[in-house]
Amino acid sequence: MFCTAEREALGEPARHQVAELPPTAVLLTEHRLQRLRCPDCGATTRAELPPEAPAGAFGPRLCAAVVTLAVRNRISRRDAVEFVGELFGAHISAGSVEAILQRAATALDEPYEDLGPIPVGTD
Repeated sequence: MFCTAEREALGEPARHQVAELPPTAVLLTEHRLQRLRCPDCGATTRAELPPEAPAGAFGPRLCAAVVTLAVRNRISRRDAVEFVGELFGAHISAGSVEAILQRAATALDEPYEDLGPIPVGTD
C-alpha cells in the first residue's frame, strides 16, 4: 500500500559540493590576410589585421598568465613553457616567454616613473 499524501521535508537537505576547474584550452583565432595584384600595373596590396587583433602571436590573457607564472610565482622560463603547454594546451617557446616578459616590463615603465620616488619610512 502506497502513501498518496504529499511528503514533507524533514530538516535541511544534506549538502555535497565538489570544486572543479573547467576544461581550459587556448582559443586559436586565425586571420587570413589576402594579397592581391593588379593585372594591369602589377601593384600588390594586402588586407590589414582587424584593429582588435593583437599584433603578436599571443593574446593579452595568455600573456598575463605567462607573466604571472614567471614573475609572481617565480617560475623559470623553461617551466613556464611546460606549464603553459600543460595548463592551456598552448605551444610557446622560452624565447616567446622572454619576449612577453620584456613587453610587460616596457609597458610598466611609464606608470612606474609616474609614481615618482618611493619615500623611505621613518621610525
